Amino acid sequence: MPVTIETIRPQEIDASLRDAWCRLLAEQPQFASPFFHPAYAQQLAEVRPQVEVAVLNDGGRPVGFFPYERHKGNVARPLGIRLADFQGVVAAPDVEWSAAELLRGARLSLWHFDHLLPASKTFAPYVLESAPSPYLDLSAGYDEYVTERRKAGTAQITQSGRKRRKLQRERGTVEFRWHDPDDEAFEKLLEWKAAQRARTKTLDILQWDWVRTFLRELRNHEEPGFRGLMSTIRVEGELAAVHLGLATDRTFHYWFPTYDAAFYRYSPGVILLLEMARECAERGITRFDLGKGNDDYKNSFASAATEVATGAVDPAPLRRAARSGWHHLQAWIKQSPLKETARVPKRLIKRLQARISMGAAT
Repeated sequence: MPVTIETIRPQEIDASLRDAWCRLLAEQPQFASPFFHPAYAQQLAEVRPQVEVAVLNDGGRPVGFFPYERHKGNVARPLGIRLADFQGVVAAPDVEWSAAELLRGARLSLWHFDHLLPASKTFAPYVLESAPSPYLDLSAGYDEYVTERRKAGTAQITQSGRKRRKLQRERGTVEFRWHDPDDEAFEKLLEWKAAQRARTKTLDILQWDWVRTFLRELRNHEEPGFRGLMSTIRVEGELAAVHLGLATDRTFHYWFPTYDAAFYRYSPGVILLLEMARECAERGITRFDLGKGNDDYKNSFASAATEVATGAVDPAPLRRAARSGWHHLQAWIKQSPLKETARVPKRLIKRLQARISMGAAT
């Protein structure tokens, strides 16, 4: 018997649906990220009315959950657009369904994704490219993690230790707070992140009111199996670095880090990252996700990486072919002499696209 699909609002998730969803998460380690937890969708729905969940049912029994945002033209996008660092359908592995059935059942025309987990071959035909999403493996404890990284040739952990001792000698007592609910710390995060984006001329997704409202509430949200966390490093009580992230019982997600530029030479952001990793290991959290990207610090600290995919589930063959052709053209330009010429207009186009999608209300 084929699965049936119904769409509901996150606010309509009752105790039985929530239990079924969380049971699927517990049974499949690849879905341990906070972005797959029903609480993430429910919290986001408080500020994003376009958030929906497609529920896959088999004989009246919920066997899968697909959270997304419905936009103009019945186009589905990831939860929070650029906020969601992992995406996919949380479903039992023995349930048969297709991408076309999923879209048809949810009355969607297509679904864009850019951090799709390769948990199912269902989406393979729609993937345009994959990229690594690095993480720290803390399953053997923090000390074992540090030993493994040093054997791999990473010097940053040792350097960070020296910088922390130097910071303490020159500026005073260094204090780490696992969760710091201070409102001023949150406002500093917004201020410092905006300054960083201005310096690097990259998009500041924290400029949108709905993002700020969402994160302001999420930072202190806690329930069984899911919580928001705002961690800090303070020097003699003065805020030096702050990070806002998410955690489940098994996984921590490194999300919005920033620091006071006045402490730059001490690398307070790295000090904070390592303190959070140590605390995670002590609390039984075995995985510390860094998110997609090839930043130097991620390559240094990561134990391994999970591949995440970019693409779109589009039932229209011509549109799909055009999208694939455009993607391959971009890839060719990156390797060609036209790379530098195309860099500026491409960056402007990408920023415009991001502004449109992040600012969309419907």
